Amino acid sequence: MNFNEAGLERDRKIIRFAALLHDIGHSPFSHADEELMPYIPEDHPKYKKGEDKRFSHEDYSIAVIKTFFKDIIENYKDNDNYDIKVEDVTALLGDETVKPKRSHVWKNIISSQLDADRADYLLRDSLHLGISYGIYDKERLVNTMSIATDPETYSTNLAVEEGGWHVAESLVIARYHMFTQVYFHKTRRAFDHHIENALKEILLKHGDRSGFFPPPDGEENLKKYLEYDDWAMYGLLKEGLGGEHGKIILERKQDKCVFQTSEVPDEDELDRFEDYI
Repeated sequence: MNFNEAGLERDRKIIRFAALLHDIGHSPFSHADEELMPYIPEDHPKYKKGEDKRFSHEDYSIAVIKTFFKDIIENYKDNDNYDIKVEDVTALLGDETVKPKRSHVWKNIISSQLDADRADYLLRDSLHLGISYGIYDKERLVNTMSIATDPETYSTNLAVEEGGWHVAESLVIARYHMFTQVYFHKTRRAFDHHIENALKEILLKHGDRSGFFPPPDGEENLKKYLEYDDWAMYGLLKEGLGGEHGKIILERKQDKCVFQTSEVPDEDELDRFEDYI
């Protein structure tokens, strides 16, 4: 695969667009209410026979970028130098309607064990929480990343040099520690439970009253979806539309830990857990 300075500069612009916009399709309160995203209908291109899957926030991100950012990206005056198309950006986010050229080389920067998102939120969350679980040597990791060609498949991929293996491992371990100690903390998970149910109640009382977010299948639905941001949901919670779970959130009287599994639960623990749901 041929790279030159002009090509790399163009790729750099595309990667920055993708990194900045890849999470723009998140629902309010991030991952807490992804169970409220609608199921993929049988007539949708993404539907696979026998699967019962929901749309993901990546589907919303791709749809939002292609719908609302196409003109901004493609008709920006400096883009005369790069001829970047909106599909060049969404290809890095898993847009299945796009046939990637060399975008697969850079996908690991957007989504992988060592992607830019994880590299950012581990350090940022550690800083704001005042903990050290997510800290790793970012500068060393960046300095030891390279592009390599697989001698068997001849595919070109993002790689880590031998001298960076330990810091790459430290990022993976840091993420594991953040999940076990912070993201899966019982109080945080309790609020996830209340947020999901409170927002379900809001969606049953507000908008189209389906109990789900609008699907990412048109400009009108996307506008409705984007209106449900954190502040809009806060307002609806304050109005009392979140029901019992909304009241719990407002009063900070979350459920306590009624059952706890081992860090790696066995089948018996999982069966017991189902009884508590």
